[in-house]
Amino acid sequence: MIPRRSQIYSALEHHLPPAALAYGVGLWEATPFVLRLPPKRQTKLGDYRFEPRQRWHIISVNRDLPPYPFLVTYVHEIAHLVTFEQHRGHVMPHGVEWKNNFKALMQPLLTEAVFPQPLLGVLARHMRNPKASSYADPSLIKALYPENEQDEADGQVPLNRLEIGSQFVFRKKTYQLLAHRRTRSLVVHTESQRRYLIAQQALVAPVEGA
Repeated sequence: MIPRRSQIYSALEHHLPPAALAYGVGLWEATPFVLRLPPKRQTKLGDYRFEPRQRWHIISVNRDLPPYPFLVTYVHEIAHLVTFEQHRGHVMPHGVEWKNNFKALMQPLLTEAVFPQPLLGVLARHMRNPKASSYADPSLIKALYPENEQDEADGQVPLNRLEIGSQFVFRKKTYQLLAHRRTRSLVVHTESQRRYLIAQQALVAPVEGA
């Protein structure tokens, strides 16, 4: 069911930077959609899909994201919605049509009233040619998650720094790295032997001597 404006406002005010709240609600008002806020997911920050039977647009954004990554992901997914409305799925998901919509929707937010420096400068450069995933731009990830620098000091490193075959601990479980792909890495859980895709910029703890 499509939520009421008051419900969207209440949901977003806990996740968006205060200066972006009115704009974020306005994007929903332009084309109302179902907003879902699932727990942290290993393989994606958010997604968009169209439900043809109810004719609903559905957007999800991981609720554990800090305000600035949440905002970028939220607008990223709304750009998919706008692109679908314009082209009904007949263009590439992250093609030039989506890029142009994403850039247009982000432009009003690229001010120091919303994003602090140096994040604003890094984000403005990213938006000249936005990637399919924030994780494909290491400079942007570093600016969006400055707390990761402390994690690295504590012995964690981005997954893409490990060599193929390395073992590592991620969220208290041990995995082995099988392959690096474009923005995610293929890994296998050493106990269950189940395979997963994990973002290459995810911080992991290497297993020494493995």
